[in-house]
Amino acid sequence: MPTRVLITGGAGYLGSILCGVILDEAYHVLVVDKRNYIHILDVADCFTHCIKNADSMQGRPYNAGLDDANLSKEELALKIKEHVPDVSIHVGDRGQDPDKRNYIVSNERLAQTGSRARRSLDRGIEELLKGYRMLGRRPLRNY
Repeated sequence: MPTRVLITGGAGYLGSILCGVILDEAYHVLVVDKRNYIHILDVADCFTHCIKNADSMQGRPYNAGLDDANLSKEELALKIKEHVPDVSIHVGDRGQDPDKRNYIVSNERLAQTGSRARRSLDRGIEELLKGYRMLGRRPLRNY
């Protein structure tokens, strides 16, 4: 029976990388709650945009992410499964998250300034999987 793994913070940058590594190893992964996703190249584009437009943007908060990628971790895991069909995903009732926020994050304010994420979640997943395949399976690795 494969090892089951619970990842908290799996929606963040490092957590999403860890999820990919664990999925690559054919472990069972347990995931929960909502996040707005963005490709790292879109983050870089956003930083450049904000630096160039700092005078008109200062003093207001902005959200950067994909409009169509406000997903729970479970929804993200299922999206990854579309690309890695053999992976097993288990979602169970284990405790409660004290943070009850569950809402769609709007990126509209940033879009009104001229910046919008352009790279799809599917593209990001495909790029991560390609990177993991390039790393290969070695008996000892540092990640």
